[in-house]
Amino acid sequence: MLSDNSMTVADKIRILAEETGAPSVFVAQVRSLFETKKISLKDDCSPYITALEEAFRREAAIRRDTLIASDNLARLQENFANLGARYKEQLSRLQRARKTVAPRTKRRSSDPGPDNRSYYSRKESETLPMVPGPKEVQ
Repeated sequence: MLSDNSMTVADKIRILAEETGAPSVFVAQVRSLFETKKISLKDDCSPYITALEEAFRREAAIRRDTLIASDNLARLQENFANLGARYKEQLSRLQRARKTVAPRTKRRSSDPGPDNRSYYSRKESETLPMVPGPKEVQ
Protein backbone atom coordinates (compact mmCIF):
# COMPACT_ATOMS: atom_id res chain seq x y z
CA MET A 1 0.00 0.00 0.00
CA LEU A 2 1.33 3.47 -0.91
CA SER A 3 1.38 6.31 1.57
CA ASP A 4 1.05 9.94 0.52
CA ASN A 5 4.82 10.56 0.64
CA SER A 6 5.99 7.33 -1.00
CA MET A 7 6.51 6.66 -4.67
CA THR A 8 6.20 3.58 -6.81
CA VAL A 9 9.04 1.39 -7.99
CA ALA A 10 8.36 2.59 -11.55
CA ASP A 11 8.62 6.25 -10.47
CA LYS A 12 11.88 5.65 -8.60
CA ILE A 13 13.35 3.81 -11.59
CA ARG A 14 12.36 6.70 -13.86
CA ILE A 15 13.85 9.32 -11.50
CA LEU A 16 17.11 7.40 -11.08
CA ALA A 17 17.35 6.88 -14.84
CA GLU A 18 17.01 10.63 -15.40
CA GLU A 19 19.53 11.48 -12.67
CA THR A 20 22.19 9.06 -13.88
CA GLY A 21 21.50 9.19 -17.61
CA ALA A 22 21.05 5.44 -17.70
CA PRO A 23 20.36 3.99 -21.15
CA SER A 24 16.88 2.70 -21.89
CA VAL A 25 18.20 -0.86 -22.21
CA PHE A 26 19.37 -0.81 -18.60
CA VAL A 27 16.08 0.70 -17.41
CA ALA A 28 14.20 -2.05 -19.24
CA GLN A 29 16.40 -4.69 -17.59
CA VAL A 30 15.69 -3.28 -14.12
CA ARG A 31 11.96 -3.19 -14.79
CA SER A 32 12.11 -6.73 -16.14
CA LEU A 33 13.95 -7.91 -13.03
CA PHE A 34 11.13 -6.65 -10.81
CA GLU A 35 8.48 -8.21 -13.03
CA THR A 36 10.38 -11.52 -13.12
CA LYS A 37 10.47 -11.56 -9.30
CA LYS A 38 6.71 -10.88 -9.32
CA ILE A 39 7.14 -7.44 -7.75
CA SER A 40 4.69 -4.93 -9.15
CA LEU A 41 6.13 -1.69 -10.47
CA LYS A 42 3.21 0.02 -8.73
CA ASP A 43 4.37 -1.14 -5.28
CA ASP A 44 6.01 1.16 -2.77
CA CYS A 45 9.72 1.55 -3.58
CA SER A 46 10.97 2.07 0.01
CA PRO A 47 12.18 -1.53 0.52
CA TYR A 48 14.11 -1.32 -2.77
CA ILE A 49 15.53 2.23 -2.66
CA THR A 50 19.04 1.22 -1.54
CA ALA A 51 19.33 -1.55 -4.12
CA LEU A 52 17.95 0.62 -6.92
CA GLU A 53 20.25 3.54 -6.12
CA GLU A 54 23.25 1.21 -5.93
CA ALA A 55 22.38 -0.44 -9.25
CA PHE A 56 21.99 2.87 -11.07
CA ARG A 57 25.13 4.32 -9.41
CA ARG A 58 27.19 1.27 -10.47
CA GLU A 59 25.82 1.37 -14.01
CA ALA A 60 26.80 5.05 -14.27
CA ALA A 61 30.29 4.27 -12.92
CA ILE A 62 30.74 1.42 -15.39
CA ARG A 63 29.62 3.68 -18.25
CA ARG A 64 32.04 6.42 -17.14
CA ASP A 65 34.94 3.96 -16.75
CA THR A 66 34.18 2.49 -20.17
CA LEU A 67 34.38 5.94 -21.75
CA ILE A 68 37.67 6.63 -19.99
CA ALA A 69 39.06 3.27 -21.12
CA SER A 70 37.92 3.95 -24.67
CA ASP A 71 39.66 7.34 -24.65
CA ASN A 72 42.82 5.77 -23.23
CA LEU A 73 42.74 3.06 -25.89
CA ALA A 74 42.42 5.68 -28.63
CA ARG A 75 45.39 7.59 -27.19
CA LEU A 76 47.39 4.37 -26.93
CA GLN A 77 46.70 3.52 -30.57
CA GLU A 78 47.74 7.05 -31.56
CA ASN A 79 50.95 6.70 -29.54
CA PHE A 80 51.73 3.37 -31.22
CA ALA A 81 51.16 4.98 -34.62
CA ASN A 82 53.55 7.80 -33.67
CA LEU A 83 56.06 5.29 -32.35
CA GLY A 84 55.88 3.37 -35.63
CA ALA A 85 56.47 6.57 -37.59
CA ARG A 86 59.49 7.47 -35.41
CA TYR A 87 60.84 3.93 -35.80
CA LYS A 88 60.60 4.21 -39.59
CA GLU A 89 62.41 7.57 -39.47
CA GLN A 90 65.21 6.12 -37.33
CA LEU A 91 65.48 3.08 -39.58
CA SER A 92 65.73 5.32 -42.62
CA ARG A 93 68.48 7.39 -40.95
CA LEU A 94 70.36 4.24 -39.99
CA GLN A 95 70.17 2.88 -43.53
CA ARG A 96 71.45 6.20 -44.94
CA ALA A 97 74.29 6.18 -42.40
CA ARG A 98 75.21 2.61 -43.33
CA LYS A 99 75.36 3.55 -47.01
CA THR A 100 77.82 6.37 -46.28
CA VAL A 101 79.91 4.30 -43.85
CA ALA A 102 80.03 1.11 -45.93
CA PRO A 103 82.52 2.38 -48.58
CA ARG A 104 84.89 3.56 -45.84
CA THR A 105 84.64 0.21 -44.07
CA LYS A 106 85.66 -1.67 -47.22
CA ARG A 107 88.78 0.49 -47.57
CA ARG A 108 89.66 -0.07 -43.95
CA SER A 109 89.47 -3.84 -44.16
CA SER A 110 92.24 -3.95 -46.80
CA ASP A 111 94.47 -1.38 -45.05
CA PRO A 112 93.72 -0.89 -41.37
CA GLY A 113 95.76 2.33 -41.25
CA PRO A 114 98.23 3.42 -38.56
CA ASP A 115 95.63 3.69 -35.78
CA ASN A 116 94.33 0.16 -36.29
CA ARG A 117 97.61 -1.77 -36.68
CA SER A 118 98.74 -4.14 -33.96
CA TYR A 119 101.24 -2.81 -31.43
CA TYR A 120 104.13 -5.03 -32.51
CA SER A 121 105.28 -5.18 -36.09
CA ARG A 122 105.80 -8.59 -37.69
CA LYS A 123 109.58 -8.50 -37.28
CA GLU A 124 109.43 -7.74 -33.56
CA SER A 125 106.84 -10.41 -32.87
CA GLU A 126 109.01 -13.04 -34.53
CA THR A 127 111.98 -12.25 -32.28
CA LEU A 128 109.98 -12.12 -29.06
CA PRO A 129 108.70 -15.37 -27.60
CA MET A 130 104.92 -15.15 -27.49
CA VAL A 131 104.48 -18.24 -25.31
CA PRO A 132 106.94 -19.21 -22.60
CA GLY A 133 108.86 -22.31 -23.53
CA PRO A 134 112.18 -23.53 -24.89
CA LYS A 135 114.23 -21.01 -26.84
CA GLU A 136 115.56 -23.45 -29.38
CA VAL A 137 113.55 -24.31 -32.46
CA GLN A 138 111.59 -27.49 -32.16
